[in-house]
Order: sequence, then structure tokens, then C-alpha cells
Amino acid sequence: MDWYYAPSEYLLEKDHIDESLESILPQLKARIVALYKALLPYQIKRICSYYRHQGLVFLCGLANWDDWDAALKAVTDAEDALQRDSDQYNKLQAKEALG
Repeated sequence: MDWYYAPSEYLLEKDHIDESLESILPQLKARIVALYKALLPYQIKRICSYYRHQGLVFLCGLANWDDWDAALKAVTDAEDALQRDSDQYNKLQAKEALG
């Protein structure tokens, strides 16, 4: 979970924000919230699966009841979107600093 918390702390830290790029921050915040919204159900499923009877977990896995693939895809899609926007923001920030 720390892996997902660290970028949000860095991206939204006041020391790293350039005034000319402040209009981008709401979009980054929205991407971070989307990532957490995708991550939370996945984590809850993992915790519930851990404490569930392992025979039932095996049967649910055979029937693909929990749909782990879709939950993981939602997390990776949200992570990729945040990564793209973060990279773009960092490039703009570097361009402003060099300019």
C-alpha cells in the first residue's frame, strides 16, 4: 500500500508545485482518487479471501467467482493512467524549470 501512497504524497506536495502548473493538479488528484477507488475493493477481496475457508476459496477460484482478473485490471489501468499523467506533469515541470 505504501507503493501507492508515496506518489500521491510527492505529486501533491506544496514544495513541488509550480504556480503555472496548478491547473493540472485537480486532474492528478482525480487520478489518485481513481487509483485508490480501484485499489480498495481489490484489497478487501484479498483480506476476505485470506480469512475464508480455503476449500471455498479453491472452489470460487475454479468458478472464477471473485473475478480477480477484472479487479487487478482495474487497479493496473488506474495506475497506468496516473503514471501517464504524472510523467506528463513532470515533463512540463522540468520544461518550466529549464525555461
